[in-house]
Amino acid sequence: MIKDPFFAYKSDSLYNALVRLSSNDLQEMPVLSNEDNKVIGIITISDLVKLYDKEVERITKVMNRYNQNINIDTSNSNHLRSKPTNTKK
Repeated sequence: MIKDPFFAYKSDSLYNALVRLSSNDLQEMPVLSNEDNKVIGIITISDLVKLYDKEVERITKVMNRYNQNINIDTSNSNHLRSKPTNTKK
């Protein structure tokens, strides 16, 4: 019997589950329910990588939509420069 088994709860974040698996050189671990700690499934490193990829895709789409909605006019960037000072007295 394993002394300190590794597992994830259903409510664990993707990041925490991925770290727990990878830092312990595991390929899979059981997933427990939050209510009664019963095993409700198994998660694999492959499952987590696929979920991570989907999350990155979703974030990328949101960022692309956000960037398309912002119209930045860089043709007149004088407002970014400091005003020249008059050195003549």
